[in-house]
Amino acid sequence: MNRYKCPACGGNQYTSADTAEGCIYCGHKELKKMEILEPKEGEGMREIKFRGKRVDNGEWVYGYYYTQIITHAGNRKSRDHFMRTEQNIRYEVDPDTVGQL
Repeated sequence: MNRYKCPACGGNQYTSADTAEGCIYCGHKELKKMEILEPKEGEGMREIKFRGKRVDNGEWVYGYYYTQIITHAGNRKSRDHFMRTEQNIRYEVDPDTVGQL
């Protein structure tokens, strides 16, 4: 296994190949091969964050997005879209507003 680091975005990627074609995160072409396989403290990949607008008041909420499917009597299903914050609070959001930061 080989580890490559992108000088443009700081992303790490791993491959069994001796070369890497380019960064899978930002597309930068030249990657630096790292001697140490594991990232150092604070050197890891960037955290992926999402946001969506709350259904109840239209405010933006940040966290991770998930869909909950509930089966009702008669096999009808409802699909609810939620954003859960770092404080572990769940808000229903409009799925058309959800995006990655």
